[in-house]
Amino acid sequence: MRTKPHDISAGQLIMMLVLCSIFTMFSYTSGTRETLSAPAAPLVLLLSSAGALVVIIPFFLLKKHAGPDLLTAAYRAGRPVGTVTSALFGLFCIYMAAQTTAYFVFLMISTVYQNAPPWIFIIIFLLTAGYAASLGLESIARFSAFLFALTLIVGVLILGSLLPEFELVRVAWPLVDGPEPVIPGTIRVLASNAEILLFILLVPRISRGTGKAYIWWAVLSLAVCMALTIFLIAALGGFAATRLFPLQTAAAVARVSLFGRMDLFHILTWTGISFLRASAYLYCGYTCLRRMAPKLSVGIGALICAVAAGIIAILTVQKMRLWDEAGNRMILIIPLVMLAVLLPLCLLPLRRTLAPQKQTDKKEGAS
Repeated sequence: MRTKPHDISAGQLIMMLVLCSIFTMFSYTSGTRETLSAPAAPLVLLLSSAGALVVIIPFFLLKKHAGPDLLTAAYRAGRPVGTVTSALFGLFCIYMAAQTTAYFVFLMISTVYQNAPPWIFIIIFLLTAGYAASLGLESIARFSAFLFALTLIVGVLILGSLLPEFELVRVAWPLVDGPEPVIPGTIRVLASNAEILLFILLVPRISRGTGKAYIWWAVLSLAVCMALTIFLIAALGGFAATRLFPLQTAAAVARVSLFGRMDLFHILTWTGISFLRASAYLYCGYTCLRRMAPKLSVGIGALICAVAAGIIAILTVQKMRLWDEAGNRMILIIPLVMLAVLLPLCLLPLRRTLAPQKQTDKKEGAS
């Protein structure tokens, strides 16, 4: 079976989603309640990954009848339904691009360029990410393959260099503080897993193997995040909770004889992952806008999304630590439940009406 010219492989999507999930680990600060150094963190990661497998079930049930494109299925239910769905997904993507930018800039002005005005980084970063989004998903996917290999190499070097500091006795029993932190921690981590909605938006571009791709992404993301968490706890112990960015501290502590300190490579990898994540969400934001305005060009659409994300990022980055402590990640549970769970469940009774027709699919494939 030949793939369409604009399809990406399941492997490319998996690598892209894993890198975007790693961003969440990179952006955790010691100001959050569920820090990477918390004893309950490994259990929270395990439960949140199980939750990610559960919340996607309504989408796959709908996919059997309506096809993999949730936006198209919403439009088949009626133009108002499709327009509202596209608008909600588009706003979500713009918000996620803004959040990604804000976290990236916050790290840069907190650790590297402490006297630099954040708006300069935001403008340069989002204009570049917007341009990458305008090049299309294929370009983003190819970049993710290169970045995945680079991240793997840097990660192995950092974790390997931390082995002399590794003391497994620092990894406490997950329930040492009682079960109270586990449930809110699981909800918080699951809510921050915005890549569930990113998967829903990008899955129509996979030629085959959508179910396996989702499972592989969930498993690989869990493995990577679990390894980072355990190594951080075992190598730094309670010291990690005193640092603003625990993973940045771990990279600074790490030493490789050939390269010296590894924090420079951490910053390089962090920049690449942030850029990839922002570009992916800007691209998806543009595709949602184009559903509502089919004549919108890719350049103008990507620019609109980048400008909107830039405004949000500028308004939030100055109060980033307060924003983070206030539990902004919990806000993401609302679009996750609405768009990944409730929307497919509401469309399921209309599954016969939503069944794709050959003529409709041809027109949509040409658009």
